[in-house]
Formats: sequence, structure tokens, C-alpha cells
Amino acid sequence: MANTADPTAYAEASDVQAGFEKPIPIALQPKVDEFLARASRRLRMMKPKLQAALDSPEAPEDLAGFVKDMVVDAGERKMRNPGGFSHENAGVFSVSRYDDFAKGRITFDPEDLLLLDTYIDETFEEVVRGPVRIRVPAWRRP
Repeated sequence: MANTADPTAYAEASDVQAGFEKPIPIALQPKVDEFLARASRRLRMMKPKLQAALDSPEAPEDLAGFVKDMVVDAGERKMRNPGGFSHENAGVFSVSRYDDFAKGRITFDPEDLLLLDTYIDETFEEVVRGPVRIRVPAWRRP
């Protein structure tokens, strides 16, 4: 079933359910789809050339799966702790929140972002070739 919040999202609720330890109620699936749609939008904004890298014939087979895993991981983190609580006490009803989560932020692992960068050409029309990832500058004729 496609993501109901955003058909261009890189993952859907069933992808989160595959790695989740308990069934996600049907009533929560639109919320999971929304988290995944937000994560996909955030990743597209952070890496504007991601779609071009995914569509490239030179893209490794696992790149689309890796992007999907990143979005699912971000959605799972948000699903497990939607309020962004860092700790909670029952006695006095004390709650503390992480700064980013309190803003509703969806985050990605910095190591995953660095790994993703190796497959995205962020330069101006340079061509990345070969197993050593050599950058060949574009030559513009006058």
C-alpha cells in the first residue's frame, strides 16, 4: 500500500511494521505515513540531488534500499517517542524533552548522511567516475 500522506515518500507504514516489535494499529498508520512523508521531505531538502542519484544508471543497487532504511529509521524513532521525552517521572508528573524533538524534528544518523554523500554528486556538473570516485570537472565551451 502506498504512503497515504505523500506518494513520493521513500517508505510506507508497512516498512516500519516489518521491523517493529508489535503490530501498529490501523488507526496509527496515517500518523506513521505522515512521519515517513516528513522524513522523506526533510531528506530531499537536505540532499537536493538525491533523486538524481537514485535515478542514475550508475547508482548502486542498494542505494534506494539504504535511503528507505534511513527514512524508516527516522520514522521509527519518531514513532517510539513522538513527544520527544528525554525522561519522565510519575510522582510529580515531571517531563523533560529533547530540544530537537520538542520542535517535532525528524533526524537522521550523521554517519548515514556521510555515507549517502559518497553517492550524491553535490558539485556543479562535475562527473564522478570509477571505483575511486574521481571527479572530472565539466568543461564549458565559450
